[in-house]
This record gives sequence, C-alpha cells and structure tokens, in this order.
Amino acid sequence: EYAVHTTLDIVDFALDREPSSSLDRTPHYCKKKHGGFAQFVWRMICTSRVSIAVVLVALVYIKRAKPHLRITTERWACERIFVGALVLAGKYLNDKMMKNVIWARCSGIFEHRDIGRMEREMLSILDWDLSVHEEEMLAH
Repeated sequence: EYAVHTTLDIVDFALDREPSSSLDRTPHYCKKKHGGFAQFVWRMICTSRVSIAVVLVALVYIKRAKPHLRITTERWACERIFVGALVLAGKYLNDKMMKNVIWARCSGIFEHRDIGRMEREMLSILDWDLSVHEEEMLAH
C-alpha cells in the first residue's frame, strides 16, 4: 500500500490536484478507490521477484521525480511512473537484471517498447542521476 500511496501522491501532484491519499487514510483506501493500480503494483513486484532493495530504490526515484514530472493524461500515469522507476532500480542494483520484454510480460499491459520508453523518460526526469544513499532508502 505504501508504494501505491507514494505513486498516487506523485501523480496527483503532477496533475495539479489534491493528493488521493490525503482524502482517506484508511488501510484499504487503495483497494477501494485505486484497486486496479494496487493490484498492478502487487503483480509487478510478485511476478518480477524484485528484492525489497529494488522497491525501495524505485520509491526513491519516484519521490525524486516529483518536482520534475509533467503529466498531460491520467491514463496509465501511475503504472508508467511505477514501472519506469522499478525497471531503473532493478537495472541499477543488478548487473543481470531482466530484459524489457520480461518486464513487459510482468506488467501484463505494456509492450517491451513501452518499457524502454518509460525507462528513458524516467532517466531524463532524474537527469541520469541514479545514485542512491542509504538514508534515502531508509526514509521509505
């Protein structure tokens, strides 16, 4: 739920609207209002079998992206931000990480070209700075 809330808040900010997570802080908020995205996050983490460290680094990237994101359409925005960050985090932390075609299969909705585009967009937003400090990870 934390990864879902974090991503939703960043996307809400980029769309210039009140954060979804501030509207209702009940434990199952994501399941009620954003169940599809919550299921997507769960599926991506489970099927890709990424480590907790990869998820934490992805959350660092998502938070770093906040002031630089410009989203013009809400369709798949949360999924695109989450996948872009997760793929970069996986590749940053692991020399032998999955290829984009495997990431696409894990997503169930994107093609490998889409994954590559998300990866490049996130790299650009982060200005190619993928370094992460332990304190940043522990903040999540």
